[in-house]
Amino acid sequence: AMGAPNLTDGIWLYGGTADKYYNDYILPGLNGWLATNGCSTTTTPLAEGPCVEYQGCSQRTIWCNDSQGHVWPTAPYTAQIVELFDSVP
Repeated sequence: AMGAPNLTDGIWLYGGTADKYYNDYILPGLNGWLATNGCSTTTTPLAEGPCVEYQGCSQRTIWCNDSQGHVWPTAPYTAQIVELFDSVP
């Protein structure tokens, strides 16, 4: 079994509800990161895209989801990905 991830700078997660892996892998992955980062269930909507940032986390934890399938996220998500990377010291 794999151990808990070692995250020091934050994470940006995406899942499309039409992805056949959404319920079995994507949502459990999100829940794993929320537990690892000690996040509360409180979220703050981000300006672009259907994205939220979880509050109370030890590291920034951003979750975006929409109705797409197994795709690489592009606009409007690009701005959030770049913003997260820019926030890393």
